[in-house]
Amino acid sequence: MKSNRELKAEAKAILRGRWKDSVLMCIVPTLISIAIALVIIVLAVIPLYQSGMFNDLGSTDAVNSAGGSGGSGGGGLISGLFSALFGAGISWTFLDILRGKKQSIQPFSDVFRGFSGAFVLGIIVIYILSTIFTTLWTFLFIIPGIIKAYSYSQAYFVFYDTYEETGMRPDFLSCITGSRHNERLQRTIVHPRFELHRLAHFGHHDSRNRLLMADAIHQCNQSSIL
Repeated sequence: MKSNRELKAEAKAILRGRWKDSVLMCIVPTLISIAIALVIIVLAVIPLYQSGMFNDLGSTDAVNSAGGSGGSGGGGLISGLFSALFGAGISWTFLDILRGKKQSIQPFSDVFRGFSGAFVLGIIVIYILSTIFTTLWTFLFIIPGIIKAYSYSQAYFVFYDTYEETGMRPDFLSCITGSRHNERLQRTIVHPRFELHRLAHFGHHDSRNRLLMADAIHQCNQSSIL
């Protein structure tokens, strides 16, 4: 297993000669968000000035309170959705660079990969399902919500790899399930002692968890940390 130092060195080597395009690709979503925010502000303020609503303090407060209470939740959901679409395109580009499938970065096209017809529906549905599941877990308690958000974070990669390998759009729930399995496997490999203690204290009565415990012991033995 590679150390953090080795991973950083590998990442720097991959980005050597591509730093400018990489930074530009990551900045594009921010620039677009700023431009959209400015347009919305202008479109919202001009009618208020034209109608003279700013002369009526009470009416302005009423508009602000109504718009703030009604639009904050929807605005956050839409903002998160666009972040997922841009983030997926950026992440997939870096993944292809790492795997040698791409040799160069086209910042103004690669950043929009998540908006292409083959992927956009999958990203939207996975984002909505992940948000619903994470919210439900957060209602139970905050920490399980954080853990589940981390568990679902690899669903976009599962979706992308499955589509690239088969040419068919995978089942969305299967992508989320695959992300959870990958997260559990990674946690078992990277932190086998933690996983062993967790299973020993909370899950040793279940046959499936006993198998996971045996695997954790094997990982501990292999990494010589037991």
